Amino acid sequence: MTRAEQYRNLANEVRSRVAREKSPVLKAEWENLAKTYTCLAEQAEQNGSAGTTYDPIADTPDPIADTTDPIADTPDPIADTPKPAIDTKTRARH
Repeated sequence: MTRAEQYRNLANEVRSRVAREKSPVLKAEWENLAKTYTCLAEQAEQNGSAGTTYDPIADTPDPIADTTDPIADTPDPIADTPKPAIDTKTRARH
């Protein structure tokens, strides 16, 4: 799928949200986003025929394809902190 096709698909998805949206303000914003995706599709077609090679989206990692859990891979500073030893012999008794 070409970049232009991807942008057109995004524009169509956004337009489907326009049809379901009740708020006139949000409808206008969704329509504005759909128009932006359509403009990007046209630019992608023009740039594709010009032989440009820079693609900012291709260099961005896909968040859905990234299966690593950044929270699970982060050490827990509280759990990893050694607990102080409690001296039960010198501890005051009540």
